[in-house]
Parts: sequence; structure tokens; C-alpha cells
Amino acid sequence: MKTHTFNPFWTRFEVDRHDEIGITSMRLTTKEFSLSIGAFLNPDDRESFARAFKNALGRAKA
Repeated sequence: MKTHTFNPFWTRFEVDRHDEIGITSMRLTTKEFSLSIGAFLNPDDRESFARAFKNALGRAKA
């Protein structure tokens, strides 16, 4: 197991999408670092995870 700590104010959640497939990759990025997340999820779970994570990161920044 690895643990990563991100400051929510400097962290971006980036999602790559394909028109036919949906989400192809998700990652957290800062100025110095990028971490791929959720690669093991199926396409439907990637969509729901992306929505939930985007909302959670937005709340953490508020």
C-alpha cells in the first residue's frame, strides 16, 4: 500500500474521455506530481467515481 497526500487547493482532478468508450483515464495532478487513479474500475464505476470525486474535491476546496 502507498499513501499520497495532496493539498486540495493545489490539486486538479483530470479526466480523459473517448466519445465511444467514456472515461479512459483519471489522475490527480499538482505542479510537481501526477497520480493515475481508478484504472481498475469498469466504465460505469469510473463515471460514478469521477462525479463523486469531483464533488468531494470541490467541497474540500470550499
